[in-house]
Amino acid sequence: MAEDGYEDLRNKLLQVSSAKYYIEYMGGTFAYNEPSLELESEAYCKYKIFYSRAINEGFLTQDGERELLVKNMIWGDADDRDMEQMVEDAKKLRAGRSQYKFQSNKLKSIDKASKRLEEEITELLLRKNSFLSQTANYQAMQDKFQFLLKSCVEDLHGRLIWPTQEDLDVDQDMQRVNFLISKIFYERIFPESEIRKLARNEPWRTTWRLSVKTGTPLFNRSASEFTRTQSDLCHWSILYDSVYESMECPSSDVIEDDDLLNQWFVEQYEKKEGGETSSNGPTNDRIAQAQEVFIKVDTPEDAKKVYETMNTPESRRIIQSRQKALFDKGQLREDELPDVKRNISMQKTQEYIGKMKQT
Repeated sequence: MAEDGYEDLRNKLLQVSSAKYYIEYMGGTFAYNEPSLELESEAYCKYKIFYSRAINEGFLTQDGERELLVKNMIWGDADDRDMEQMVEDAKKLRAGRSQYKFQSNKLKSIDKASKRLEEEITELLLRKNSFLSQTANYQAMQDKFQFLLKSCVEDLHGRLIWPTQEDLDVDQDMQRVNFLISKIFYERIFPESEIRKLARNEPWRTTWRLSVKTGTPLFNRSASEFTRTQSDLCHWSILYDSVYESMECPSSDVIEDDDLLNQWFVEQYEKKEGGETSSNGPTNDRIAQAQEVFIKVDTPEDAKKVYETMNTPESRRIIQSRQKALFDKGQLREDELPDVKRNISMQKTQEYIGKMKQT
């Protein structure tokens, strides 16, 4: 899948800003107006009514669902333990990616293993949810989603697709209804990964910074009236501000990789809790005092990343001057390297000044 370009990001940002999203289905386009706080509150109240009604109609409680799964030997305590272990393993795999940020082949292996593990977790969830559609909670949630569909989905002319609940109840195209429910409420039109991508890229970064510096309201409404997606975008914008302003700001490769950045957040938190002092250099004393550090990489592209992210501008200038001197001379002793000669000269000058002050 191709990366989003500027115009793609701008189009998504316009949808978030206007709280109106466009969904394509079977050659047609629907407009979904993200519900206001008042409508969300009403939907929650209706959910409780729907849940009580479902219980009265004989739908399963959570305990009833569990008993049915055990009775039919579909799910048990051992499966719960397996699920917990697999979820924990998936977390460890994602967290471990930060150790191999300069080894692209290793990262590919980890990502492949993570994908396989997530597929196995999905299979377990499907088995665990064998009787989900028979539960009161599922039925109440479906009724709540249908209420929001009726209230929020329009055609491109601004007309509600289902002006009344009766119109929705008699709709014969349940495939369309289920598609919209799945796309809007389960998959989410813009999942967290998309919101994070918007938060760290233009054109939103400029809009956000201008608003912070000038106090200009965002989305033409007060913060208390932001939709859920708008609030999520602001939340991630604040977090990315803290990343960019950090004394230990990670490289762009880490910032653009959600798993790597999540691990960076964890490491920063652990440093703070452990009382460690901030440092832009390596924390190992032997490495910190070394002039050169070996870092294992897999490809020339990885080596380039190391060169660009692990060396300061001054370090890169030293490397370039050494390479030029070696190219011109062919072979040099360490004390003949340009930066070493300069340091020796400066040291002799300081010693001479010190002796002059003593006389």
